[in-house]
Amino acid sequence: MYWSSKEKDIYEYELYKKKKDGQYILYKVFQYEKEKMSFLDDNINPGNVYLYSIRAVFKDGATSTFKEITVTY
Repeated sequence: MYWSSKEKDIYEYELYKKKKDGQYILYKVFQYEKEKMSFLDDNINPGNVYLYSIRAVFKDGATSTFKEITVTY
């Protein structure tokens, strides 16, 4: 997956993951490196639906709203 932001002062991104009927868990934290970021999830099983939700964490501790995507493998 790819994402980008033009926001200033981003410290990191938090990626949450769940199966279709499960609960979100904090899956990975990415240190901000550049405007366009990417991630390949190799912890998946064919035939499942996964939901990912990501948000930015700013240097002052504030967070952005979540952006959610659904992926069927």
